[in-house]
This record gives sequence, structure tokens and C-alpha cells, in this order.
Amino acid sequence: MTDSRPPRFINLPQGLTAIAYADESGVWVFGITSEDGREVGAAVLVVEGASGRFDDVWVAPHLRRKGIATALYDGVEAAGISLTPSEPLDEDGLLFWNSRKPQTNVP
Repeated sequence: MTDSRPPRFINLPQGLTAIAYADESGVWVFGITSEDGREVGAAVLVVEGASGRFDDVWVAPHLRRKGIATALYDGVEAAGISLTPSEPLDEDGLLFWNSRKPQTNVP
């Protein structure tokens, strides 16, 4: 089975853009930048076949709770990659997944 590929660019709320590249191990790294080119976030996506998980997501504190991570996840899922929670989840990750997919009731 070949690995799915996430989009290289995802337009995010607040005028932000996520730009992705794969490192040598096939892990996808997203840099989240503002309109003026400042880095305001980052995310690490591990893809295995048609599924994946974000092992790390960081968004600048002044931009949190504005739909940025949701738009990033939605963009990756729109490319055909089924996302699952990473393990273990920190408190922010648990809140995110329980609000994103309340029917799954992430432990």
C-alpha cells in the first residue's frame, strides 16, 4: 500500500497558511505562517498508508481557539488521510479531540 500524501499548502483562518514538506523518514512537517511570513505554528504529521496522526501541534497562544488546528486537520482529511489521535494526548489534545469528534469519546 502506498502512503497518502497530505496537501502541500492549506489556507487557514486568520490569513494564515500551512506549508508542508516531508523529511527523510516520510514524516510531514507543517510550518504555519502569517501573511507577513512570521512562523506562528507548526505540526508534525505521521502518515501510515491512508491513515495518520499529528504527533505534535503548536499554535502561538494569541491564535489558539480560532479554528486553526481544525482547518489543518480538515485539510489533511480532505486529501483522503483518516486522522486518529496520537497517544498519549495532553490536556489540550484531549479537549481538541473531544470537541472535534465527540462521538468517539477519546479516553
